[in-house]
Amino acid sequence: MPTPTVPQPQQTQVKNARSTLEHMWREVGTETRTQTGNLIAIVAPDNLEMIEKALLELPRRVTSRQIIGVLDECDCVTLRVGLLEVHGQMLERLTLSGNAEQLQGAILPLLAGEVLTTLWWTRVTELPPRGKVFDTLAEVADQVVADTLSVNLNEKAPYALADIAWSRTAPWRELTCQLFDEPEALEHLHKLERVRVSYAQGRRGDQAARFYAAWLASKLGWNTLSRVTLEGVDSTVVVPGEICGVELWTAEESFRLEAEENGVAQLEVKLPGGWRVSRVPFPHRSLSWQLTFAMEAPEHNALYEAALKIARDSRMQVQKFASAEDLGRAAADLFALELEKAVLERGVFHVALSGGSTPVHLYRTLKEKNLEWDAVRWYWSDERCVDPSSSQSNYKLAWDELLSHLNINPAHVFRMEGELEPGTAARRYREVLPDQLDLCYLGMGDDGHTASLFPETESLKATERVVSNFVPKLETNRITFSFAEINRARNVHILATGEKKAEVLLEVKNKSGKYPIERVERPLWLLDEAAARLL
Repeated sequence: MPTPTVPQPQQTQVKNARSTLEHMWREVGTETRTQTGNLIAIVAPDNLEMIEKALLELPRRVTSRQIIGVLDECDCVTLRVGLLEVHGQMLERLTLSGNAEQLQGAILPLLAGEVLTTLWWTRVTELPPRGKVFDTLAEVADQVVADTLSVNLNEKAPYALADIAWSRTAPWRELTCQLFDEPEALEHLHKLERVRVSYAQGRRGDQAARFYAAWLASKLGWNTLSRVTLEGVDSTVVVPGEICGVELWTAEESFRLEAEENGVAQLEVKLPGGWRVSRVPFPHRSLSWQLTFAMEAPEHNALYEAALKIARDSRMQVQKFASAEDLGRAAADLFALELEKAVLERGVFHVALSGGSTPVHLYRTLKEKNLEWDAVRWYWSDERCVDPSSSQSNYKLAWDELLSHLNINPAHVFRMEGELEPGTAARRYREVLPDQLDLCYLGMGDDGHTASLFPETESLKATERVVSNFVPKLETNRITFSFAEINRARNVHILATGEKKAEVLLEVKNKSGKYPIERVERPLWLLDEAAARLL
């Protein structure tokens, strides 16, 4: 019997999709066919080819009908329907293009009935997994595969949740366990002080490396990634976004894992009593393997939950803007939102302003806004030990650029008294602070300091809310919030501009442990393009 010819894909309308598929099946001559599942993949146009290739390699047991939704700005929906022969079996593929609202309504009628449905919201899509289109598709899905690091999905939803980034760590978790299999290595595990995880640079980012590092940190009893460095490198061994090496060390011992060509990995152990190197099979896993693994073994368990929490807490929340002026306008809009929220919930808005020149554009935008200024109480995160009339005073800058234009009640302004003895000024300021600030603004110096918490100064570990901090390189005292006070605030916004900040910001992102500003917990970073160019 001759092999049937697979018909060419056809352009059609959504309402005609089922009849077009039926016609194709008749051409092929297949009388019976089994539906094993729907797979909806939401992708960006420039990654369509990569996703199509990955889906083509999926085993038919996980999906028999693939629906690819390509998010673009087109004001009409296009649909291409086809049959694909894969490993001697036929697969249905329907590819749609349109904007989010159009895809939302067009995909649902295309689903095969009475089978499991998986929604794969690919990590390369610019639209994050939220909003009406995601909610609509997730409502009919039995399983959702999405970027759980970047977005807090509803983990109580009826669908099962999986993440390819977590699946991509599975071989490295297994390899790490092999590294410490032997008793002589295992006894040094609790002594580990630092970890470096290397990954191939590329658009897929550091999600897998961050997830793996968070898993390792949780196994070591570390609650943060403060002792972990994530390093993007050029690699010809693995594809962009994949882990390519891990180094762990103590004061005297080191352990190293490295992916090599030809599907092997090198394990290296250096102990005071000797040095051991071995190679083990380590096949490189394709995107289709990772997706199949995520769908069939999602590992949504306690290990995943612990790693997810640490990984999420370690991520930089960054908003980037074309210029310092654009940054100032956006910061002012966020100020207005936080003010409105605080007044609705508590009737008052406590905000601490920062020093330096970066907030000037924020101030100039705010003074033009018609906000509920009587509800605002004004504080400062640090101050120089100068008179309030000094051009170096953080208070004077804010007064000249903002407060003097608002006709506010002077009793609502709480400045740090820089003209007093520093210890006395710090003590007096502790007495006027509210229980909790609603918003604390910070900047960042070229040396990674924030507020007046400079590298290698005494107050980095202070527990008092406000302290006097002597800065040797400036040969002066400053009055400053401690990290205890900064991290107590409901929201922290860090404003940074300029190319000089770029390299420091990259190291801060990778948790180098070198800079004071890394001690700020869960801030929102507002950066101009120059400062963010390496992120």
